[in-house]
Amino acid sequence: MARKLAWRLLRRNFTVALFDIDDVRRELFGQADIDAPIGSDDNKRMYAAAHEYLFKDAIPQAIRSGAIPIMVATHSRRELYDRAFEVSEKCRATLKFVLLEPPSIEETIRRAESDTTSVSDTKNLAGDPDQMREYQLSTERFLESYKGKTGNYTWIPQGEPEKMVRKALRYVLGTDGREGRIEGLLFDVDGLLVDTERLKFQVWQELVLLHSSSPLTQEEFLPLIGLSGKRVGEEICRIKGFSLSYDAMNEFRRPRTAELRRTSLSAISENVALVREFAEDGSFALGVISSEKRPVLEENLRFCGIRDLFEVVVGEPKDYQRGLDELGLSAETCLAFEDSPNGIAAAKKAGIRCIALPNELTDGLNLDQADLVIRSGEARSAQMILEKMG
Repeated sequence: MARKLAWRLLRRNFTVALFDIDDVRRELFGQADIDAPIGSDDNKRMYAAAHEYLFKDAIPQAIRSGAIPIMVATHSRRELYDRAFEVSEKCRATLKFVLLEPPSIEETIRRAESDTTSVSDTKNLAGDPDQMREYQLSTERFLESYKGKTGNYTWIPQGEPEKMVRKALRYVLGTDGREGRIEGLLFDVDGLLVDTERLKFQVWQELVLLHSSSPLTQEEFLPLIGLSGKRVGEEICRIKGFSLSYDAMNEFRRPRTAELRRTSLSAISENVALVREFAEDGSFALGVISSEKRPVLEENLRFCGIRDLFEVVVGEPKDYQRGLDELGLSAETCLAFEDSPNGIAAAKKAGIRCIALPNELTDGLNLDQADLVIRSGEARSAQMILEKMG
Protein backbone atom coordinates (compact mmCIF):
# COMPACT_ATOMS: atom_id res chain seq x y z
CA MET A 1 0.00 0.00 0.00
CA ALA A 2 2.80 2.44 0.81
CA ARG A 3 4.21 2.09 -2.69
CA LYS A 4 0.79 2.89 -4.17
CA LEU A 5 0.54 5.93 -1.90
CA ALA A 6 4.00 7.08 -2.97
CA TRP A 7 3.07 6.63 -6.63
CA ARG A 8 -0.11 8.68 -6.16
CA LEU A 9 1.87 11.48 -4.53
CA LEU A 10 4.43 11.41 -7.34
CA ARG A 11 1.58 11.71 -9.86
CA ARG A 12 0.59 14.90 -8.06
CA ASN A 13 4.14 16.29 -8.42
CA PHE A 14 5.25 15.73 -4.83
CA THR A 15 8.77 14.57 -4.00
CA VAL A 16 8.57 11.31 -2.08
CA ALA A 17 11.11 9.27 -0.11
CA LEU A 18 9.92 5.71 0.56
CA PHE A 19 11.59 3.79 3.39
CA ASP A 20 10.65 0.16 3.97
CA ILE A 21 12.15 -0.98 7.26
CA ASP A 22 12.49 -4.55 5.97
CA ASP A 23 14.36 -3.38 2.86
CA VAL A 24 16.65 -1.15 4.94
CA ARG A 25 17.37 -4.02 7.33
CA ARG A 26 18.30 -6.35 4.51
CA GLU A 27 20.56 -3.75 2.93
CA LEU A 28 22.38 -3.42 6.24
CA PHE A 29 22.59 -7.11 7.19
CA GLY A 30 21.92 -9.14 4.02
CA GLN A 31 21.36 -12.87 4.45
CA ALA A 32 21.84 -12.72 8.21
CA ASP A 33 18.64 -10.69 8.46
CA ILE A 34 16.65 -13.05 6.23
CA ASP A 35 17.74 -16.05 8.31
CA ALA A 36 16.86 -14.51 11.68
CA PRO A 37 13.56 -15.92 13.03
CA ILE A 38 10.77 -13.48 13.91
CA GLY A 39 11.07 -12.38 17.52
CA SER A 40 14.62 -13.63 18.00
CA ASP A 41 17.25 -11.45 19.67
CA ASP A 42 19.11 -11.12 16.37
CA ASN A 43 15.91 -10.09 14.60
CA LYS A 44 15.16 -7.42 17.22
CA ARG A 45 18.74 -6.15 17.18
CA MET A 46 18.68 -5.70 13.40
CA TYR A 47 15.31 -3.93 13.53
CA ALA A 48 16.68 -1.53 16.17
CA ALA A 49 19.76 -0.77 14.07
CA ALA A 50 17.64 -0.13 10.97
CA HIS A 51 15.37 2.22 12.91
CA GLU A 52 18.37 4.08 14.30
CA TYR A 53 19.74 4.60 10.80
CA LEU A 54 16.37 5.85 9.51
CA PHE A 55 15.72 8.27 12.36
CA LYS A 56 19.26 9.66 12.64
CA ASP A 57 20.12 9.91 8.97
CA ALA A 58 17.69 8.94 6.22
CA ILE A 59 14.41 10.54 7.32
CA PRO A 60 15.89 13.87 8.54
CA GLN A 61 17.76 14.16 5.26
CA ALA A 62 14.54 13.52 3.30
CA ILE A 63 12.67 16.17 5.30
CA ARG A 64 15.43 18.74 4.80
CA SER A 65 15.32 18.10 1.06
CA GLY A 66 11.59 18.85 0.99
CA ALA A 67 10.47 15.28 0.35
CA ILE A 68 7.50 13.59 1.98
CA PRO A 69 8.94 10.61 3.87
CA ILE A 70 6.86 7.44 3.80
CA MET A 71 8.07 4.81 6.21
CA VAL A 72 6.82 1.23 6.20
CA ALA A 73 7.22 -0.39 9.61
CA THR A 74 4.88 -3.28 10.30
CA HIS A 75 3.53 -3.64 13.86
CA SER A 76 5.51 -0.65 15.09
CA ARG A 77 4.75 0.22 18.69
CA ARG A 78 4.01 3.66 20.06
CA GLU A 79 7.61 4.20 21.15
CA LEU A 80 8.55 4.24 17.46
CA TYR A 81 5.84 6.76 16.69
CA ASP A 82 7.10 8.96 19.55
CA ARG A 83 10.64 8.72 18.18
CA ALA A 84 9.46 9.78 14.74
CA PHE A 85 7.58 12.69 16.29
CA GLU A 86 10.79 13.84 17.99
CA VAL A 87 12.59 13.73 14.64
CA SER A 88 9.92 15.86 13.00
CA GLU A 89 10.16 18.48 15.77
CA LYS A 90 13.94 18.69 15.46
CA CYS A 91 13.60 19.14 11.69
CA ARG A 92 10.86 21.75 12.20
CA ALA A 93 8.52 19.68 10.10
CA THR A 94 5.06 18.30 10.76
CA LEU A 95 4.91 14.63 9.95
CA LYS A 96 1.66 12.76 9.47
CA PHE A 97 1.44 9.15 10.49
CA VAL A 98 -0.78 6.63 8.73
CA LEU A 99 -1.41 3.53 10.81
CA LEU A 100 -2.77 0.46 9.07
CA GLU A 101 -4.72 -2.14 10.99
CA PRO A 102 -2.63 -5.34 10.79
CA PRO A 103 -3.99 -8.15 8.62
CA SER A 104 -4.70 -11.53 10.18
CA ILE A 105 -1.99 -14.19 10.33
CA GLU A 106 -3.81 -16.14 7.63
CA GLU A 107 -3.98 -13.11 5.34
CA THR A 108 -0.31 -12.29 5.97
CA ILE A 109 0.72 -15.83 5.02
CA ARG A 110 -1.48 -15.73 1.93
CA ARG A 111 0.06 -12.47 0.75
CA ALA A 112 3.62 -13.66 1.39
CA GLU A 113 3.08 -16.95 -0.43
CA SER A 114 1.47 -15.24 -3.41
CA ASP A 115 4.43 -12.85 -3.78
CA THR A 116 7.00 -14.84 -5.75
CA THR A 117 9.63 -12.10 -5.38
CA SER A 118 9.32 -11.69 -1.61
CA VAL A 119 12.09 -12.72 0.76
CA SER A 120 9.90 -11.84 3.75
CA ASP A 121 10.31 -13.93 6.85
CA THR A 122 6.50 -14.13 7.02
CA LYS A 123 6.80 -16.90 4.43
CA ASN A 124 7.92 -19.14 7.30
CA LEU A 125 4.93 -18.38 9.54
CA ALA A 126 2.76 -21.22 8.26
CA GLY A 127 5.25 -23.89 9.30
CA ASP A 128 6.50 -22.45 12.57
CA PRO A 129 4.10 -22.27 15.58
CA ASP A 130 6.58 -20.20 17.59
CA GLN A 131 6.74 -17.55 14.87
CA MET A 132 2.95 -17.54 14.57
CA ARG A 133 2.62 -16.89 18.30
CA GLU A 134 5.22 -14.11 18.15
CA TYR A 135 3.41 -12.54 15.19
CA GLN A 136 0.12 -12.62 17.10
CA LEU A 137 1.74 -11.03 20.16
CA SER A 138 3.28 -8.36 17.97
CA THR A 139 -0.15 -7.62 16.50
CA GLU A 140 -1.70 -7.37 19.95
CA ARG A 141 1.07 -5.06 21.18
CA PHE A 142 0.63 -2.85 18.14
CA LEU A 143 -3.14 -2.56 18.59
CA GLU A 144 -2.75 -1.84 22.28
CA SER A 145 -0.20 0.91 21.56
CA TYR A 146 -2.76 3.01 19.70
CA LYS A 147 -6.12 1.86 21.07
CA GLY A 148 -8.01 4.82 22.50
CA LYS A 149 -5.10 7.21 22.03
CA THR A 150 -4.96 10.40 20.01
CA GLY A 151 -2.23 12.10 18.04
CA ASN A 152 -1.32 13.44 14.62
CA TYR A 153 -2.07 10.17 12.87
CA THR A 154 -5.00 8.48 11.17
CA TRP A 155 -6.05 4.88 11.63
CA ILE A 156 -7.02 2.91 8.52
CA PRO A 157 -8.88 -0.37 9.02
CA GLN A 158 -8.23 -3.35 6.79
CA GLY A 159 -10.26 -3.30 3.58
CA GLU A 160 -9.94 -2.96 -0.18
CA PRO A 161 -6.38 -1.76 -0.94
CA GLU A 162 -7.60 1.06 -3.18
CA LYS A 163 -9.90 2.39 -0.47
CA MET A 164 -7.07 2.31 2.05
CA VAL A 165 -4.75 4.17 -0.32
CA ARG A 166 -7.37 6.82 -1.06
CA LYS A 167 -7.99 7.45 2.64
CA ALA A 168 -4.24 7.67 3.33
CA LEU A 169 -3.73 10.08 0.45
CA ARG A 170 -6.53 12.37 1.63
CA TYR A 171 -4.96 12.46 5.08
CA VAL A 172 -1.38 13.04 3.89
CA LEU A 173 -2.48 15.87 1.59
CA GLY A 174 -4.43 17.43 4.43
CA THR A 175 -7.77 17.39 2.60
CA ASP A 176 -9.77 15.72 5.39
CA GLY A 177 -11.88 18.36 7.10
CA ARG A 178 -10.40 21.35 5.26
CA GLU A 179 -12.99 24.11 5.14
CA GLY A 180 -14.48 24.50 1.66
CA ARG A 181 -12.60 21.52 0.29
CA ILE A 182 -14.56 18.97 -1.73
CA GLU A 183 -13.86 15.62 -0.12
CA GLY A 184 -16.72 13.31 -1.13
CA LEU A 185 -18.49 12.51 -4.39
CA LEU A 186 -21.83 10.71 -4.38
CA PHE A 187 -23.14 9.15 -7.58
CA ASP A 188 -26.51 7.88 -8.69
CA VAL A 189 -26.28 4.76 -10.87
CA ASP A 190 -29.44 4.13 -12.91
CA GLY A 191 -29.49 6.47 -15.88
CA LEU A 192 -26.17 7.98 -14.87
CA LEU A 193 -23.65 5.14 -14.95
CA VAL A 194 -25.77 2.46 -16.62
CA ASP A 195 -28.46 3.07 -19.26
CA THR A 196 -31.27 1.35 -17.37
CA GLU A 197 -34.03 3.96 -17.57
CA ARG A 198 -35.05 2.95 -21.10
CA LEU A 199 -35.14 -0.70 -20.04
CA LYS A 200 -37.33 0.16 -17.06
CA PHE A 201 -39.61 2.28 -19.23
CA GLN A 202 -40.07 -0.59 -21.66
CA VAL A 203 -40.93 -3.04 -18.85
CA TRP A 204 -43.45 -0.65 -17.29
CA GLN A 205 -45.02 -0.08 -20.72
CA GLU A 206 -45.43 -3.83 -21.23
CA LEU A 207 -46.89 -4.23 -17.74
CA VAL A 208 -49.42 -1.43 -18.27
CA LEU A 209 -50.62 -2.97 -21.55
CA LEU A 210 -51.51 -6.15 -19.62
CA HIS A 211 -53.87 -4.19 -17.34
CA SER A 212 -54.96 -1.10 -19.23
CA SER A 213 -56.09 -0.21 -22.74
CA SER A 214 -54.22 3.09 -22.40
CA PRO A 215 -50.45 2.78 -23.04
CA LEU A 216 -47.91 4.39 -20.70
CA THR A 217 -46.40 7.39 -22.49
CA GLN A 218 -42.91 8.80 -22.09
CA GLU A 219 -44.40 12.05 -20.80
CA GLU A 220 -46.14 10.10 -18.02
CA PHE A 221 -43.02 8.10 -17.13
CA LEU A 222 -40.39 10.85 -17.10
CA PRO A 223 -41.52 12.54 -13.85
CA LEU A 224 -41.21 9.16 -12.08
CA ILE A 225 -37.53 8.64 -12.86
CA GLY A 226 -35.46 8.61 -9.69
CA LEU A 227 -38.24 7.26 -7.47
CA SER A 228 -38.17 3.79 -5.92
CA GLY A 229 -39.77 0.95 -7.86
CA LYS A 230 -42.64 0.77 -5.39
CA ARG A 231 -43.37 4.49 -5.72
CA VAL A 232 -43.25 4.26 -9.51
CA GLY A 233 -45.70 1.35 -9.42
CA GLU A 234 -48.12 3.24 -7.16
CA GLU A 235 -48.01 6.30 -9.41
CA ILE A 236 -48.53 4.28 -12.58
CA CYS A 237 -51.56 2.54 -11.07
CA ARG A 238 -52.98 5.93 -10.13
CA ILE A 239 -52.28 7.48 -13.54
CA LYS A 240 -53.62 4.55 -15.57
CA GLY A 241 -56.53 3.76 -13.29
CA PHE A 242 -55.95 0.14 -12.29
CA SER A 243 -55.06 -1.64 -9.07
CA LEU A 244 -52.22 -4.14 -8.71
CA SER A 245 -50.07 -5.11 -5.73
CA TYR A 246 -46.35 -4.47 -5.89
CA ASP A 247 -45.66 -8.19 -5.47
CA ALA A 248 -47.87 -8.92 -8.47
CA MET A 249 -46.05 -6.26 -10.48
CA ASN A 250 -42.70 -7.84 -9.63
CA GLU A 251 -43.83 -11.26 -10.81
CA PHE A 252 -43.75 -9.73 -14.30
CA ARG A 253 -41.09 -7.04 -13.86
CA ARG A 254 -38.24 -9.05 -12.40
CA PRO A 255 -37.89 -11.79 -15.04
CA ARG A 256 -38.58 -9.36 -17.89
CA THR A 257 -36.03 -6.85 -16.55
CA ALA A 258 -33.45 -9.62 -16.12
CA GLU A 259 -34.02 -10.69 -19.72
CA LEU A 260 -33.52 -7.15 -21.06
CA ARG A 261 -30.44 -6.67 -18.90
CA ARG A 262 -28.84 -9.74 -20.47
CA THR A 263 -29.43 -8.46 -24.00
CA SER A 264 -29.56 -4.67 -23.85
CA LEU A 265 -27.72 -3.28 -20.79
CA SER A 266 -25.00 -0.75 -21.55
CA ALA A 267 -22.73 1.53 -19.53
CA ILE A 268 -22.83 5.31 -19.97
CA SER A 269 -19.17 5.49 -20.84
CA GLU A 270 -18.58 9.24 -20.47
CA ASN A 271 -19.81 9.17 -16.87
CA VAL A 272 -18.01 5.93 -16.00
CA ALA A 273 -14.82 7.58 -17.31
CA LEU A 274 -15.55 10.58 -15.05
CA VAL A 275 -15.80 8.31 -11.99
CA ARG A 276 -12.47 6.70 -12.90
CA GLU A 277 -10.87 10.14 -13.30
CA PHE A 278 -12.00 11.24 -9.83
CA ALA A 279 -10.90 7.92 -8.33
CA GLU A 280 -7.48 8.13 -9.98
CA ASP A 281 -6.93 11.52 -8.37
CA GLY A 282 -7.17 9.75 -5.02
CA SER A 283 -8.26 12.81 -3.03
CA PHE A 284 -11.94 11.97 -2.82
CA ALA A 285 -14.16 9.52 -1.01
CA LEU A 286 -16.57 8.01 -3.53
CA GLY A 287 -20.03 6.70 -2.73
CA VAL A 288 -23.19 5.51 -4.45
CA ILE A 289 -26.64 6.72 -3.37
CA SER A 290 -29.54 5.14 -5.24
CA SER A 291 -33.23 4.23 -5.05
CA GLU A 292 -32.36 0.81 -6.51
CA LYS A 293 -32.02 -2.28 -4.35
CA ARG A 294 -28.49 -3.07 -3.15
CA PRO A 295 -27.99 -6.38 -5.09
CA VAL A 296 -28.93 -4.72 -8.38
CA LEU A 297 -26.67 -1.77 -7.58
CA GLU A 298 -23.74 -4.10 -6.95
CA GLU A 299 -24.42 -5.89 -10.22
CA ASN A 300 -24.60 -2.61 -12.17
CA LEU A 301 -21.33 -1.35 -10.69
CA ARG A 302 -19.57 -4.62 -11.48
CA PHE A 303 -20.96 -4.44 -15.01
CA CYS A 304 -19.27 -1.03 -15.39
CA GLY A 305 -16.06 -2.40 -13.85
CA ILE A 306 -15.97 0.24 -11.10
CA ARG A 307 -17.34 -1.47 -7.97
CA ASP A 308 -13.99 -1.31 -6.16
CA LEU A 309 -13.80 2.47 -6.61
CA PHE A 310 -16.64 3.14 -4.17
CA GLU A 311 -16.22 3.16 -0.41
CA VAL A 312 -19.95 3.33 0.34
CA VAL A 313 -22.95 1.90 -1.52
CA VAL A 314 -26.39 2.95 -0.24
CA GLY A 315 -29.42 1.40 -1.93
CA GLU A 316 -33.18 1.71 -1.56
CA PRO A 317 -34.43 3.84 0.04
CA LYS A 318 -32.34 6.67 -1.43
CA ASP A 319 -30.79 8.28 1.64
CA TYR A 320 -28.09 10.89 1.13
CA GLN A 321 -27.75 11.55 4.85
CA ARG A 322 -26.91 7.90 5.43
CA GLY A 323 -24.25 8.13 2.73
CA LEU A 324 -22.72 11.17 4.41
CA ASP A 325 -22.74 9.39 7.76
CA GLU A 326 -21.06 6.28 6.37
CA LEU A 327 -18.36 8.35 4.66
CA GLY A 328 -17.93 10.47 7.78
CA LEU A 329 -18.29 13.69 5.78
CA SER A 330 -20.51 16.77 5.89
CA ALA A 331 -22.88 17.90 3.16
CA GLU A 332 -20.79 21.04 2.61
CA THR A 333 -17.75 19.00 1.58
CA CYS A 334 -19.56 16.74 -0.91
CA LEU A 335 -20.97 16.84 -4.42
CA ALA A 336 -23.79 14.68 -5.78
CA PHE A 337 -24.23 13.52 -9.37
CA GLU A 338 -27.78 12.87 -10.56
CA ASP A 339 -29.65 12.54 -13.84
CA SER A 340 -33.24 13.40 -12.85
CA PRO A 341 -35.20 16.09 -10.96
CA ASN A 342 -36.21 13.60 -8.24
CA GLY A 343 -32.57 12.64 -7.65
CA ILE A 344 -31.48 16.27 -7.61
CA ALA A 345 -34.22 17.09 -5.08
CA ALA A 346 -33.03 14.26 -2.80
CA ALA A 347 -29.45 15.56 -2.85
CA LYS A 348 -30.49 19.17 -2.27
CA LYS A 349 -32.76 18.14 0.61
CA ALA A 350 -29.65 16.79 2.33
CA GLY A 351 -27.85 20.09 1.68
CA ILE A 352 -25.49 18.69 -0.97
CA ARG A 353 -24.58 20.60 -4.10
CA CYS A 354 -25.59 18.64 -7.19
CA ILE A 355 -24.30 18.23 -10.72
CA ALA A 356 -26.92 17.04 -13.21
CA LEU A 357 -25.69 14.62 -15.87
CA PRO A 358 -28.92 13.86 -17.74
CA ASN A 359 -29.15 11.02 -20.20
CA GLU A 360 -31.00 11.16 -23.52
CA LEU A 361 -34.27 10.29 -21.78
CA THR A 362 -34.02 12.90 -19.00
CA ASP A 363 -32.25 15.62 -20.98
CA GLY A 364 -35.46 17.55 -21.60
CA LEU A 365 -36.61 17.60 -17.98
CA ASN A 366 -36.45 20.65 -15.72
CA LEU A 367 -33.07 20.42 -13.99
CA ASP A 368 -33.01 23.97 -12.65
CA GLN A 369 -32.48 22.79 -9.07
CA ALA A 370 -29.02 21.50 -9.98
CA ASP A 371 -25.97 23.67 -9.31
CA LEU A 372 -24.43 22.64 -12.61
CA VAL A 373 -25.94 20.88 -15.64
CA ILE A 374 -23.82 19.03 -18.19
CA ARG A 375 -26.05 17.86 -21.02
CA SER A 376 -25.77 14.52 -22.75
CA GLY A 377 -22.86 14.61 -25.19
CA GLU A 378 -21.25 17.72 -23.69
CA ALA A 379 -17.62 17.58 -22.57
CA ARG A 380 -16.97 16.76 -18.91
CA SER A 381 -13.88 16.31 -16.78
CA ALA A 382 -13.02 16.20 -13.10
CA GLN A 383 -10.95 19.39 -13.34
CA MET A 384 -13.73 21.31 -15.11
CA ILE A 385 -16.33 20.27 -12.53
CA LEU A 386 -14.10 21.12 -9.57
CA GLU A 387 -13.27 24.53 -11.03
CA LYS A 388 -16.93 25.35 -11.63
CA MET A 389 -18.01 24.11 -8.20
CA GLY A 390 -15.21 25.94 -6.39
